[in-house]
Amino acid sequence: MKKLGLVWLALLLLLAGCRKDVSEEQLREGEVLVYYTNAGVTRLYGRAHGLTAVGTEDRVRELYAALQESGHGEMVPAVPETLRLSSLSMDERTLYLALEGPYDSLSTASQVMCLAALTRTLTQLEGLDYIWLDVNGSPVQQEGEEIGMLRASMFMDNVDDNPESFQETEMVLYFASLDGRQLVRTTLEVGYQDGDSLERLVVEQLLGGPQVSGVQATLPATTQLLSVAVRDRICYVNFDGSFITDSVSGGYDYIPVYSVVNSLTELSTVDAVQLMINGETDVSFSENISFAAPLSRNMEYVGGESN
Repeated sequence: MKKLGLVWLALLLLLAGCRKDVSEEQLREGEVLVYYTNAGVTRLYGRAHGLTAVGTEDRVRELYAALQESGHGEMVPAVPETLRLSSLSMDERTLYLALEGPYDSLSTASQVMCLAALTRTLTQLEGLDYIWLDVNGSPVQQEGEEIGMLRASMFMDNVDDNPESFQETEMVLYFASLDGRQLVRTTLEVGYQDGDSLERLVVEQLLGGPQVSGVQATLPATTQLLSVAVRDRICYVNFDGSFITDSVSGGYDYIPVYSVVNSLTELSTVDAVQLMINGETDVSFSENISFAAPLSRNMEYVGGESN
């Protein structure tokens, strides 16, 4: 097992903004803190959860489900709904979790928050001090290195200095109006690490859906982002087929397409967007919008702004 130094230092510092809505001292008997993040993936929030299951294994499953719950105001799941708990086991004071899903496609900040939320939540259960994670059949890694055993003390609530590598940016995203006919310009503060792809972060935020009122999602929650790359100021975005087959556009085909295109072209690095489905460009969205060539920004479909 490899030991991580700088990586774990980054993990500790990244959680400088971690806060609790409820302190551990305020918890009632039978309650634990379930940790969520904010939409910008810059801090953790603790929310009291009353346990209903009795055995430890059932409680782990209950808390894992709670970690993926949405609908808690500014708090959003740090553990993606698409990251499935496939099996678990326990040995002495260690919990072994096997997960399946697109963990590797998460940004560095999102991976850190996912690990922190899992560890801080589940090690509150009596008799569990450590967590070992397998993701898609391999030990979980950070920057190509095995992380090994996770424990709550690896993730601190407060440190004096923020890491130089951790930054925040204001991101402009286009979600759908409530009637689904127009795009609405929204802004969001997003945290990221040096080296993270801002282009990927934009698409991930769109896939995650809006965190403000007055707008709605433009992309299906089932859609998987297969790859993002930028060459010669063209951003190549590769989705799986559910981008089209599970569309939430309600017949307004330009909404999901130009939600992606207009959001990405807000970045200074992108002039146009080449959309792909499973690596193919010989595709049309509902036979109306062709992906055969890169698409340029189109503000004709934008009808408002939300903050």
